[in-house]
Amino acid sequence: RTMPDNSEPAKKIKTDERTIMTGLTDMDVDGIQSSHNQDAKVETSTEDDKAALNLVESAPRIEIHTLDTPSACTHEVAVPPGCQFSGLIDHGREPAKTYPFTLDPFQSQSVLCIENDQSVLVSAHTSAGKTVVAEYAIALSL
Repeated sequence: RTMPDNSEPAKKIKTDERTIMTGLTDMDVDGIQSSHNQDAKVETSTEDDKAALNLVESAPRIEIHTLDTPSACTHEVAVPPGCQFSGLIDHGREPAKTYPFTLDPFQSQSVLCIENDQSVLVSAHTSAGKTVVAEYAIALSL
């Protein structure tokens, strides 16, 4: 990735947001409810199933925000209940580490997240340059 440009505006949050809880989307929960309702008609539902469904329905939901990014990069942010996400801001300060090459989009986005004190999970194929992101995080922490 290239280093964040100081003139670059903060990244915008896309309008498509979804909510999950422990890996279940609302569609998954609806499916559980649907199968639970069918089970109730057949009277094969157990008290344990009902308790599990109540637990799933009452659990706090994690909001997932998908950010606008370059086409080669997917950026999603999981926000715990009660927390707000305001997007990424380019602080315009001197980078913690510079590179003699132009960073790929996923590297630039990752560096921007690190600069905003966010956790980053990078998933890319072998030799894609994931180490650049780790080196930047280390340089920033020193």
